[in-house]
Amino acid sequence: MEISPADELYAKPIHPYTSALLGAIPIPDPKENRRRERPIISGAGGHLAVCHHPQHVSAQEIAAATRSPASPESAGEQQPDFMPEPSG
Repeated sequence: MEISPADELYAKPIHPYTSALLGAIPIPDPKENRRRERPIISGAGGHLAVCHHPQHVSAQEIAAATRSPASPESAGEQQPDFMPEPSG
């Protein structure tokens, strides 16, 4: 789940599913559309989850993150860990 202003969402999606959805938007040029790399995500056996491994987020952004008052108490207090983007 990801909620953000539209400009920020398109420029810097954080959740892998958001990236996959944005990658599924067709490009009007059929040749370019076929050439592009699309992120592939797989299902989770019917489970729903919030991402604990956000992408496109710096260590400073993770350190500055706060728990949302909308988060259920069952989510616990642990904040996500910084995971550098894989290279190449």
